[in-house]
Amino acid sequence: MKKKILILDDKEMIAKVVSMYLAGDYSVQWLSDGLEGLKWLKAGNVPDLIITDIRMPGMRGDDFLEWVKQNESLRRIPVIMLSSEDSTSERIRMLKIGAEDYIVKPFNPLELQTRIKKILGLKTSDQHITPMLVSDREVMVIGDSDLGDGQPPHFK
Repeated sequence: MKKKILILDDKEMIAKVVSMYLAGDYSVQWLSDGLEGLKWLKAGNVPDLIITDIRMPGMRGDDFLEWVKQNESLRRIPVIMLSSEDSTSERIRMLKIGAEDYIVKPFNPLELQTRIKKILGLKTSDQHITPMLVSDREVMVIGDSDLGDGQPPHFK
């Protein structure tokens, strides 16, 4: 049975790219903000890992993180913050609240996939992480600025 990952991000393109990279190994659920995530968890759904943005409408990701980490039955679920907020103080604050990791947008989906496998204690397998690999030195890097004009993300 595949492990379940909950993605909270108001940017659909980010969620689609992350889902594409993870769908081979995981069951992925995408919701657009923390309130939807809260309702989903309260309905009895329990993911193996949560990936959340910070800036979202409804309920911010940092508030969602605090709620999860204060909930006795959910606090052990690992949470990765995936945000364009790049200040050291913000990263430290999220880690102190209880995030297992913090990845800054723009990000490399292969790095995210590897970090997820490490957090979940899974062996990294290169055969499942190449769908958007262009060459040995060129991989897709995704960030919020890539979504503004609706065009595909850039390559670096």
